[in-house]
Amino acid sequence: MAAKIIMTFGSQAAKAASGRHRRDKGQRGHDTVAAVQRIAGLDAATLDAAATRYLADLHALAPDKTRIVDKMPGNYLYLGLVGLLLPRARIIHCVRDPRDIGLSIFTFRFHGHHGYAHDLADLGWTIAQQARLMAHWRAAQPSSSPTG
Repeated sequence: MAAKIIMTFGSQAAKAASGRHRRDKGQRGHDTVAAVQRIAGLDAATLDAAATRYLADLHALAPDKTRIVDKMPGNYLYLGLVGLLLPRARIIHCVRDPRDIGLSIFTFRFHGHHGYAHDLADLGWTIAQQARLMAHWRAAQPSSSPTG
């Protein structure tokens, strides 16, 4: 059975999903920027093959689970790609108080790919941009619009 992917910024939805594997904020994931650069402009067969590989990689993380919960903070940046690769994907977007999000990210002490996480001004700007981009995804992809 193919794994279902749940992309979320909160854990309440994740707690409700039984039979799941959670990829936490500190775990390093796929090099998404490089993947976007390679995939942009490819034909449907190539996109389908990329989606199949991605799902196989996720399945390998937790082969006995039916759902994958991916809580990486930057997931919202790639919802257009998710729509291309996984058009039937269901996106759950949990909306939290921006102060709670900021405190959580600031105290987690991300290293590496989350440079905004150590500066409160950058963090506030990033949270505001995330809200703006999520509004865009809701308007641009109504069939797979993020719920929340």
